[in-house]
Amino acid sequence: MDGKVLGTLEFDKIRQRLAGLTAFSAGRALALSIAPSTAYDDVVARQRLTAEARRLLGMQPNATITGAFDLRSLADKAAIAGLLDTSELLQVESTLSTARRLKGTLGRLAGHLPRLAALSRDIADLPLLIAEIKRSINDKAEVTDDATPALAEIRREARLAHDRLLQRLNGLLQSTNGREVLQEPLYTQRDGRYVLPVKADFRNRMPGIVHDVSSSGATLWVEPLAVVDLGNRWRELLAEEQHEIERVLRRLSALVGEEAERITLTIEVLGRIDLHMASARLGHALGA
Repeated sequence: MDGKVLGTLEFDKIRQRLAGLTAFSAGRALALSIAPSTAYDDVVARQRLTAEARRLLGMQPNATITGAFDLRSLADKAAIAGLLDTSELLQVESTLSTARRLKGTLGRLAGHLPRLAALSRDIADLPLLIAEIKRSINDKAEVTDDATPALAEIRREARLAHDRLLQRLNGLLQSTNGREVLQEPLYTQRDGRYVLPVKADFRNRMPGIVHDVSSSGATLWVEPLAVVDLGNRWRELLAEEQHEIERVLRRLSALVGEEAERITLTIEVLGRIDLHMASARLGHALGA
């Protein structure tokens, strides 16, 4: 069918409306690229799949692909040893979980929805990967202590080191010397190091490393020598934590990479099912 006829039919508006009823970007892309077919078998197949999608929505009104993301670029990245961040890994988990639920639903309803059920057989069922990501990353996109025993131990040591550091700083604040030489009884950070606001005139009474100077020059932000070693140990543990987190992300990314082909196929299938469900919604809205 040529472009002039499609223009007369305002087919692009239909595409846009159809795309607006999809649940995620892979389905939307298919909706925006859809074209009429003149092949009888193709037309019949589309109609039957859309009819089953409408039946699915009637039987399971809450059936949805919401929560799915187009993971194809992430799968490609992971397949070549790329590092996925926590947000990307949560997208993988959410999509695979959504796909798994949909596959289960269609499998249970295969007697009523044989074509959709057959289509869903290519959806990858990866419960171990899903569980590993959920165990290692929480809903805030943070790597959890459960990710590895080493990470849990590093974080425990880091908390203890931080507590010792703050205890020593509080001791300096409350000391007689501290009350005399400090502008205010507080500590803060400069470039990740804990410092005290020392009066410039009393600089020699609080030995340490100057990290900053106030605009007036009246206050020096000093890391007392008494806490330098404690600060170093705390920072070392923070660095170890980041290295362990990276190891966790590389391990999870490698697991995704191992399943890249199946994940890519899953997205393609989800996109097709999403398109048929959107078509069913559009047909219902139009009274077709």
